[in-house]
Amino acid sequence: MYIVDQHAAHERLLYNKLVNSRKINELNVQPLLIPYTISINSIEYENLYPKKSYLESLGLDVTITPDKITIYALPFELLDIDLNEFFADIFKDYSLKNETIPEILNEKLMQKACKSAVKAGMELTLTEVNSLIRLLNGNINLKCPHGRPIAIKITKKEIDKWFKRII
Repeated sequence: MYIVDQHAAHERLLYNKLVNSRKINELNVQPLLIPYTISINSIEYENLYPKKSYLESLGLDVTITPDKITIYALPFELLDIDLNEFFADIFKDYSLKNETIPEILNEKLMQKACKSAVKAGMELTLTEVNSLIRLLNGNINLKCPHGRPIAIKITKKEIDKWFKRII
């Protein structure tokens, strides 16, 4: 018997979908009705400007000038992120190591998957449960993006021990 954490399982499936869409360059980009501007200082500019092409490869339509960043479009999966927080996280490490932006982006994708996933304790219909199990495709040993198991296995032997059928 398996007990599935529906939130962790759904979160893992959503996260995988977000990551895979980035890997195969199936970025759905959404233009913003009003461009979003963030003021920056000269140190932030010097460190971020060389990363402009990387940001564009992620689906951000962005201009970077010595005093501001202007975002004109975002990848669909990041539409609800807090852009001030996103860039603040990037600027925390002024050296902007090559890993910095991917790590921050990965964290944002994990947050997006977590917020979008069904909640623990939420009642699912039989159809929704079957769909979730089918989408897991037998991968019950997966963990959610935060490292929690999505399922635990309870063997017949364990159940027998609970009922003192075996010692």
